Amino acid sequence: MNASKNKNVTLSLTTFFLLLMNPFSLYSQNKDKSVETSQVPSGYKQNSGIKGTTILKSSVSNDSSKEALIVVAEFTPGASTGKHFHEGDEYAVVMQGVLELWTDGSNRPQLVRKGDSYHNGRGTVHQARNVGKSPAKVIATFIVDKGKKLAIQSSDADK
Repeated sequence: MNASKNKNVTLSLTTFFLLLMNPFSLYSQNKDKSVETSQVPSGYKQNSGIKGTTILKSSVSNDSSKEALIVVAEFTPGASTGKHFHEGDEYAVVMQGVLELWTDGSNRPQLVRKGDSYHNGRGTVHQARNVGKSPAKVIATFIVDKGKKLAIQSSDADK
């Protein structure tokens, strides 16, 4: 079954973890396909300099209240997500470039570079900014509440 053609595919745990370990192979297969606006996460779509592409959206096995999304986010130099949070967990791998990752409650931002990974838990206010001179690319897997916005801008002022 081709998961990219069926938006309602239910992932087995094995398939999910294989995609989590190597999501870039799926992105490479689908990067030339057009993406409907409804598939682009609103939290990324609203920010200038960031292009978000959902490459997989699927129900989570044994939990109809959750869905899994794999998103490629591309940041131009200086681009920032602004402070936001998710109604679920975000697991991300930096594929290119360097980002400054600020998390609410931390004393200082963390630099994440190509090959680094990070996790933002449900409701954690955070912000990512490309601090490099070249584009940055992140592949993020989200396990979120079905039917909710992927990214919710924080009411706090941007850092």
